[in-house]
Amino acid sequence: MGHTHGVSRVLVLGLLTALAASGLTQAARSPGPALVAPSLRVVRMQPITLVGSGFKPREQVRVTVVREDQTAVRPVAANREGAFVVGFVQLTLRRCAALSVKASGARGSHAVLKLAAPACSSH
Repeated sequence: MGHTHGVSRVLVLGLLTALAASGLTQAARSPGPALVAPSLRVVRMQPITLVGSGFKPREQVRVTVVREDQTAVRPVAANREGAFVVGFVQLTLRRCAALSVKASGARGSHAVLKLAAPACSSH
C-alpha cells in the first residue's frame, strides 16, 4: 500500500510540473502589454517645445515643424523609455497660425501632430 501512495504522489507531482511548464510556455507566446503608439504633444508655444513618447528606446528621431512659410528640423534621441523633449527657438509663432509637426525615427517610429489655426478675429 505504501508503494501505491508513493507512485500517486510522483504522478501528481509530474502532472503539476507539466501544467506549470505548459503555462509558462503559453505565457511566453502570448504578447505582452500593448505598445504605446508614438505620439507628439506641444507643452509650450513660445518657444515651441514638444514632447514625444512611444518611440523605440534610444531611437534617433528627426522632428520637422512647419508653420506657414517657416520650416525647422531638429534631430533628437529618444531616451531609454522612448521619450524626448525638443524645442524650436528659431521659429516665431503667430497667434493665428496653423502648425504641423512630423517625427520620424530611424527605426521606424512615426508620429504626426497638426494644430489647426484658431479662429482669430481681424479686429
